[in-house]
Amino acid sequence: MLLSLDPSTRTGYALCEPFTGRPVIRCGSWHAPKGEDTYRSRFLGRELIRLLKEEQITRAAIEIPMAVPPAPRKVQKVTALGFETVMETQGSVQTQNLLNGIHHVLCFTLAMYRIPFHRVGVKEWRKHTLGNGNIPGAESKKRCKSLLESMGVYVANQDEAEAGGILLWLNGHERRFREEDALRARAA
Repeated sequence: MLLSLDPSTRTGYALCEPFTGRPVIRCGSWHAPKGEDTYRSRFLGRELIRLLKEEQITRAAIEIPMAVPPAPRKVQKVTALGFETVMETQGSVQTQNLLNGIHHVLCFTLAMYRIPFHRVGVKEWRKHTLGNGNIPGAESKKRCKSLLESMGVYVANQDEAEAGGILLWLNGHERRFREEDALRARAA
């Protein structure tokens, strides 16, 4: 069974058997509850472990988080221990750290269960699946959703749609990955 992951605080995933004809794809997502970054990352890691125990995953693909463009500093009012203070935060740095943490936890979990996985860049899977790697995020999500629906796969949200797009990339490369595995096994 193939697995693809679109890591974020609402991580989308998609599953299917390697296919050549009409695929049977299942999609879902896990939404990390609010809290500290490490708590959210661990939550998503536990959800992945649960899925790995339920399914026989043979290969996975995970999207590499894009660099988040710098955001203007924002002023937030924070209350802690009954005291109120005003803090300046750099939103994009916090977002990038959270995405990188989630990505690393998911990659480590796959490695711990000895699931071969491929990290794929956004432009690479979008070019393969949608024919153009430079499609903006919102448009890409809409196109993935339409493509999956044309295949009879209905997704609940945009994260599931992008996970489905990544899965189509993984399936398109599965034969090559198997050949590479066989060459490595013979060389060992």
